[in-house]
Amino acid sequence: MKRISIFIGVVAALIGVTVILPALANYGRTGPMANDALKFLLLGSLVSIAGGSAIFHGVRKRKA
Repeated sequence: MKRISIFIGVVAALIGVTVILPALANYGRTGPMANDALKFLLLGSLVSIAGGSAIFHGVRKRKA
């Protein structure tokens, strides 16, 4: 179960980053951030934070 938590955390963190990067690229091209880009930026941030906490939880619970 601990390895699954780590795996799901890594996948979630990577998915979050893939949502964040296009929103930031759009911000770099157009300047002010539109509502759509802001939604994707917040969604990606939340998914990345959730993935990071799942990784931390899996590593912390795993015993040597």
